[in-house]
Amino acid sequence: MLCRYDEPDVAEGIDRQHTTAVRDAFIPKYLPKARDGKVLEMLQRGCEVADLGCGAGILLVSLAAAFPNSTFHGFEISTVALEKAAYNVASARLSNLFLHDANTPGEQLGDRREQFDLVLIYDVLHDSTHPADLVKQVRTSLKENGVFLLADIPARPSVRENLLQLDAPATYYGFSACLCMSCSLSTSDGAGLGTLGFSIPVAQEMLKSNGFNKVEILAEDKSVRWFLAQ
Repeated sequence: MLCRYDEPDVAEGIDRQHTTAVRDAFIPKYLPKARDGKVLEMLQRGCEVADLGCGAGILLVSLAAAFPNSTFHGFEISTVALEKAAYNVASARLSNLFLHDANTPGEQLGDRREQFDLVLIYDVLHDSTHPADLVKQVRTSLKENGVFLLADIPARPSVRENLLQLDAPATYYGFSACLCMSCSLSTSDGAGLGTLGFSIPVAQEMLKSNGFNKVEILAEDKSVRWFLAQ
C-alpha cells in the first residue's frame, strides 16, 4: 500500500490543521501545564528538544521561535514533509532548528542516546506501521529525567464508545479507512491502529512496556489527547 502522507495535497491539509492546533491550544494552554510549568521553564532556560515525525515542522518552528535558548531537532521519513519543513525553517530564519531524514543511516531518533530533555510526537503514532518501535526510540533518546509529550486522537477503547461519545465518529472512521490505515498497514507487519486505534489502554500498555513508568493525561479536547510520560 502507498503511504498517502507523501501526497502534497494531503500534507498541506494536515499542516493547516496542525498550525491552528499548535497556535491556539498546545503552546498557550497545554504546554504550561506540563509538570506544573517545569517543562516551560526548561524551554525558556535552554534544553534539547526532538520532534519525532515532525512533518512540515509546524510544531517545531513555533517552539523554536518562542524559545530561542533551546535547540530543536525534527526527525521525519516523508520526503514531501521534509521539503516543506526545510522551506518553513528557512522562511522563519531559525538557527536553533535542525532537520533529519530518518531514512538515512545514523539519522534516526534512536541513534541519539540520552541526548534530549524533551521529546514530542504529535499526531503520528496511530499512522505508524511500528508505533512501539518509535516509543522505544523515544526512550533511548531521552535523558534520565527527560519528558515525553505525546499527542494523538482522543479515541475510546471500543467502536461502540467511539460512536456514542465522539463528535462526528463516522468522519473519523472515514479518515481511517481512506488514509490512516493506508499508512499504518503500508508494510506486511504494520500495526494497523488507524485513526481511532490509540486509545488510553493502548497508550498505557505501549508506554509502560517500553520503559515509561509514569503516564498521565495532560490535556484533552475534541480533536487531540496529550499524554505526558517519564
